[in-house]
Amino acid sequence: MYEIGFSQDGSFLATAVRDELLVWRSGQAGELLFRHPLGGERAFDLRIDPAADRLRYLVGALTGLTTVRTLQLNAAFDSGRRDDLATGATFSPDGRRLALTYANRVELRDGAGGQRLPGPPPMPCPATTSGRPGCRAVAAFRRDGRVLAYGDVLQAPWLKAWLWDLDSRRVSASSPLLPSGQDLAFAGNSLLISGVTFAGFPPGITTTAVWDPIKGRISATVPGITGRLAVDPAERLLVTTQGQIADLTTGTPARREGGTGVAGALAFSPDGRFLAVGSGGGQTALWDGTAQRHLGTLTSTALAADVSALAFSPDGRVFAVGMTNGAVQLWDTDTRQPIGAPIATPGGTVLAMSLRGNALHVAASASRTSASTSPRRSRPPRSATGRVRVSRRRTGPPISRDIPSSPPAVVRPGEGPRGSGVDRLVAGEGGRLWCGGEDGTEFGEQVVERGAR
Repeated sequence: MYEIGFSQDGSFLATAVRDELLVWRSGQAGELLFRHPLGGERAFDLRIDPAADRLRYLVGALTGLTTVRTLQLNAAFDSGRRDDLATGATFSPDGRRLALTYANRVELRDGAGGQRLPGPPPMPCPATTSGRPGCRAVAAFRRDGRVLAYGDVLQAPWLKAWLWDLDSRRVSASSPLLPSGQDLAFAGNSLLISGVTFAGFPPGITTTAVWDPIKGRISATVPGITGRLAVDPAERLLVTTQGQIADLTTGTPARREGGTGVAGALAFSPDGRFLAVGSGGGQTALWDGTAQRHLGTLTSTALAADVSALAFSPDGRVFAVGMTNGAVQLWDTDTRQPIGAPIATPGGTVLAMSLRGNALHVAASASRTSASTSPRRSRPPRSATGRVRVSRRRTGPPISRDIPSSPPAVVRPGEGPRGSGVDRLVAGEGGRLWCGGEDGTEFGEQVVERGAR
């Protein structure tokens, strides 16, 4: 860190660190609100004005010609503390829908524009003596993206899962009560529920239950399988973040030396050729689609942190590694080489990503919604619509789409980070193109063109 600036009341501070600007809320928590790449420029004389929702700074030499830069940060500053933090996120397999999980509810949003969509009702959440939420929602899309499963994994000793039909906009089924649970995943029309502790199993042994919503009963169990789940596209193989592997055709754990190792994130490529296993230090192990052959371990050397999310392009040739510090690194699966430098997102742990149509969409935990009902203050997660265009050849100037009912955006072109393969950055308010949804909410979209590698 080489530069720091406070707001007049000391509530916010901005720091210039290496090749980016960071905006924080002051206090013991040190909440990160916003990050902005500097594109190789050196920033100084940072001045935050929360009343005007902006950050101004100088770039250039300390003597001689300098330039004033202004970032509108109306989505980052908030007069009240925003305690409603998204705890998880998942994109539908086609990337068209995004489910954001909170303590007792799941929000459905458009995967590209971020507009709020009709979603399931909130779940009951018991009060706790500690003051912390007594519930935590998890969610999973069916492979066709038309059904969303959700449930609360904190209401021990029982878990109940519901199915939300996106076409009819209603709850279509609910599971029987299960003794606890950890995660959800679909295999065909059946729902897998990990971390279930059935009576009759040895103490401490958990299992993955297979619920058939058509028959309305638990149709099978896979003993000893726990953790977060990933199912291959053929829906024959189950892999967990605990390094466990199971054959879904037989319902038995696969006995393999070492397994895939403990992971923070898992993802199969859509064509089934690859399995990515993300862990600490920005490391991602690449396996073949059967999880039998280790193809190599890829490490992000810059902005490296623990891996929190993974996503493949539809053809499996590019995959994205999201990290707990908000950075995203793109990789070429054929050459096992990084595509440019890590991309800095607005801040917070990357929860989910979707690569489609030469665009990377990112949902991150820095996104909070205000408790206020004011349209100007009720915002969906900012990173829900973070969008980075990715291409293998030069495609010309960046193009950004206008969202219906969006206010005019002030677009300021600027160079991307040096060495990142980024040609141009289209920046609106807060360093992104900020648009408004039909319900009066606001969300951000970052559009970056990538040039030839």
